[in-house]
Amino acid sequence: MAQATEQPVAPVVVCLPGIRGDARIFEPLTAVTGGRSFVALDLPPGAPALAAARLVPHLPSGPLHLVTGSFGGLVARFLPQARIASLACIGTLPSPDHLDPAMVRRARLLLPLPDRALERLYARHSRRSLQHEGLPDALIHRLVSRPIPAAVLRARLRSVLSGYHGQVPPVPVAWIHGVRDVQAHWSPSELRQAVGNVHLMEVPGGHFPHATHPTPLWSSLERGWWSTIPSHPSPPKPV
Repeated sequence: MAQATEQPVAPVVVCLPGIRGDARIFEPLTAVTGGRSFVALDLPPGAPALAAARLVPHLPSGPLHLVTGSFGGLVARFLPQARIASLACIGTLPSPDHLDPAMVRRARLLLPLPDRALERLYARHSRRSLQHEGLPDALIHRLVSRPIPAAVLRARLRSVLSGYHGQVPPVPVAWIHGVRDVQAHWSPSELRQAVGNVHLMEVPGGHFPHATHPTPLWSSLERGWWSTIPSHPSPPKPV
């Protein structure tokens, strides 16, 4: 029985959002993807390892180019490595060593609050930060109108503060830095020390360039980063 020649399979782009877990933050990218297979997924509840396990059944088949915002980059570290063609992290912490002290203080003040107060205050904080970043008003309204349940937010915040963020998978990795991202408290040398061999990319915008500057971000990925990565071959099929 002869085997068919292996044909390259173009990876599907899968986008994972940050700590809010809301995939709609990637909506601005949908207009600039040029027909490439593209899926944005909400994050399931739980710390990164549990969220990743719950996410696996919802992943499209075949190899994946993962594009992750902040907390989503921690979830990606626990997905099956054999599925990942590349990982592009937008504003993700390289390691807990680079936690912003101000963010740590805010999180520790928020965690003990009653559920309704936590949800209300975090929604207010989200609106302010998204407005400061320059997201479209209509998108901000949709994101903030679906508050994160207190239990889900606590689990995510605690996992960020826990000191264990998992290991970056041994796949081609790009670290994307918005030039106005005030949450990125690490230098290129510190990033490489924490992550190893990594491709650095700077794009316009801040912590959410996928929502504020989708065209230059997508161009950097499509024409730059992904063009350097071989496609995964499909498994041979009997004929």
